[in-house]
Amino acid sequence: MLKVKVLNSLQVKLFFLVTGLICLTVAGNSFQNYEKFQQFLTRQAQDSIGQQAKASAEEVSNILENWLSQVSVVVPNLGGVTKENAVKQIENLVSSNREFVAFHVVSLPANVNMKNIATKTFSSVGFNFTSRVDDTRFDQQDTSKIAEKIEAFNRKWLVQRITKDPQGTFFLVGLSDQFKLPLVNLAYRFSFAQSKESVWAVLTAWQTRITSSLPNAVVKGKVMMQGVIINQNGHIIASPNVQDMMVKRSVKDLPLALDALSGKMAWGIKDNFKDQYGQAWIGAFRRLPQLDKISVLVQKDAESAFLSTQKIIRRTALWGGLFILIAVLFSFVLAAGITKALRELTEATFRIAKGNFATSIKPKSADEVGALSIAINNMSQKILILLEEQVQKARVEKELETAKMVQDTFFPKRDIRQGPLFVTGFHQSASETGGDLWGHFSASEGVEYIFIADAMGHGAPAALVTAIGYSTCMAIADMIGSESNIQVSPARILERLNRVIFDAVQGGTTMTYFIAAIDTKSGVLTYANAGHNFPFIIPMKLNDPRVKRASKDANKIQSIALSLKGNPLGVERNVVFQEKTMNVAAGDKLFFYTDGLIDCTSPVGRKLSRKDLVEQATQLAQCPALQIRDSMIESAFALFDNNALIDDVTLVVAEIDQSWNVHSGSPANSGGSASKPPPPPPIKLEKEPLPALPKIA
Repeated sequence: MLKVKVLNSLQVKLFFLVTGLICLTVAGNSFQNYEKFQQFLTRQAQDSIGQQAKASAEEVSNILENWLSQVSVVVPNLGGVTKENAVKQIENLVSSNREFVAFHVVSLPANVNMKNIATKTFSSVGFNFTSRVDDTRFDQQDTSKIAEKIEAFNRKWLVQRITKDPQGTFFLVGLSDQFKLPLVNLAYRFSFAQSKESVWAVLTAWQTRITSSLPNAVVKGKVMMQGVIINQNGHIIASPNVQDMMVKRSVKDLPLALDALSGKMAWGIKDNFKDQYGQAWIGAFRRLPQLDKISVLVQKDAESAFLSTQKIIRRTALWGGLFILIAVLFSFVLAAGITKALRELTEATFRIAKGNFATSIKPKSADEVGALSIAINNMSQKILILLEEQVQKARVEKELETAKMVQDTFFPKRDIRQGPLFVTGFHQSASETGGDLWGHFSASEGVEYIFIADAMGHGAPAALVTAIGYSTCMAIADMIGSESNIQVSPARILERLNRVIFDAVQGGTTMTYFIAAIDTKSGVLTYANAGHNFPFIIPMKLNDPRVKRASKDANKIQSIALSLKGNPLGVERNVVFQEKTMNVAAGDKLFFYTDGLIDCTSPVGRKLSRKDLVEQATQLAQCPALQIRDSMIESAFALFDNNALIDDVTLVVAEIDQSWNVHSGSPANSGGSASKPPPPPPIKLEKEPLPALPKIA
């Protein structure tokens, strides 16, 4: 029984991979939804606080409008009446409303300089103080003195306001700091048709209705919501907190007040600002329509405003944790199902890697899975043969080295020269074992096969799939060589490989594969593709007729892409692959490569592109294949610098000798034919005596 460390098993790796992807997906979606939900709740909180500010401002405005309408009924009737009659009407106004404390009407002479007036400039039309002197709101103060102070204050206040704003018609000021009572002054300018004098009516009223219209919430001694009215200097003139009015507290440095005092907007909202005590608020302001320099501020404790957000986030986190737990259990079951089909094959390959080269797998069917078992048995037998040849020269440790050497024989060890065809390649794994593969084998005389493959990922799992692909391909080559009636083509080889890999890994791992057959007698190239990067040809001549698109630069050689799409091996079991044919010409250079060459990056993240590869190959078109390979690899690794490879790197360059002549089909000096070449005849591999290794180099 194969013993594998738990953390190193493919099942555990797949389990962690799926679990990690699920966790990342859940975390990403949760973060994205959290951001959106937080933005929604923020807008909702802003709308709520804005509506509260609007409602408070409208209620205060209605109160002021109501007071002004009562004043407007009385004042126009004072023109031309006797002093006694005017005082009587003023007294009736004050007594008609319990909120009214005093009413003072003064006049200014016509043509007076508004910027240079004094208290004595005013002429008193009439003044009346409320008769409700027992009102508890007076806090037992001497009402007669209060009346005197109010009458004197009104004159001084009007002088200050009119000189600062000569065109003003409506003024409002809090009196709480002056009289230690919750009072407010409302002044309005009237004009009489029969007189050019300006008449000012000053109404002194209790702030009770105004302050009750402002929101106020205190929980356990902490202010959770508060509304205030501030003047043009940022001082509080109305607040549910009487102390704020008594001391005429200034909030001009509060961020919300700064926006209101700037005068740029009639209303606004402020998020997440702090007061002088460090408490975080969300607030809104709105100017009173009658008084553009007086604003209502409403602010709410930010923590309480977003309390619902925190509850929903905690509940979402609990549900997310439950979902992840279920997903982890599901991923464990999924990983076990994917790796079940690979377990026997994995155990066999690990036994071979440990030196048990007598390992044999009993075929359980006559299909491709059975053929794969035979292919692995053949591989183990060939390893035994190689080990037996070395047994007299080395002991057990040498046997292990030999096993590694056999594994290295998956790649050609030297450049390939078969007739007019020369093939050279380069391979470097991103880790100890890789997922890239390339090779060559000969079929019937004059027919040469070149293949390149790339298993998904790299490392041990990819190397395992690569071993399956290599062994199966070599097994197919052995079977074709031993049976003279078996015909083969690139597409048929891919179909067999696909069934074997799918049955082995059940779609859990895939492999891209490109295989080309070059008939050097007819000059025909036949190729099929299973999802691999398109190879390309750099012809020797300019204006090659095989090039479909004319170049903007007439002196530049154009590449020819071997474009043919196809599914990667192992995705589906029954896949029919297509193949294409084209003529090759003397001097043609064919380039095959894997993803690593264009996916690996420099330390700053720069990559080679396919366009870069084609451009460099074109510039080196007249150089020998070996020089082209070395130059392109040297350039790539100079770009990568010391950055770790993220994928295996493989490059194969094949060259048709410039002196080659086609014995049948198109002549060599024609550079190929624009018409579709005839399909190649069925290719038969020459029988190769066992147990020699397949010829791949």
